[in-house]
Amino acid sequence: MAQSSSFRSHRTLDVASLITLSLTVFIVIALFSYHNTDSAWSVISAPPSVKNMEGPYGAWVADVFFFTFGWVAYAIPFITSWFFIVLIRARQTGYFPHPTPTQSIGILFGFIGLCGLLGLHGHSHSLPVGAGGAVGRSLAWLLVNRLEVTGSTLV
Repeated sequence: MAQSSSFRSHRTLDVASLITLSLTVFIVIALFSYHNTDSAWSVISAPPSVKNMEGPYGAWVADVFFFTFGWVAYAIPFITSWFFIVLIRARQTGYFPHPTPTQSIGILFGFIGLCGLLGLHGHSHSLPVGAGGAVGRSLAWLLVNRLEVTGSTLV
């Protein structure tokens, strides 16, 4: 009975690893083949034209990520590939490390802070909202109104 449970847990980790790897490759190709004139979430064109290598789904995913996070969207494949490595190690060692809430909050704040810095100081004409995306633009606007540019950069 213990072998079948171990077999199932290995199968589950294998499937999760393959899904994570496929998702990572999909996101990388979608982000690197992004074109700002693709018919996607933030752009409507008639007739619809898509230059993304993954078609309309890739154009939509890249557009949503760039709209939301700006250039920081390129960090998302690193996060998913890290999760893939964790799954592979969990299969080999039998131990799945769970991040503490403090680590998770720290990573989230670092991600949002980088969006804010790019929203404040970065310039991009090829992205829908700017270098920091909607998150960075909102955070920069909120902080600059209260702390000015220098204070916002330090915070």
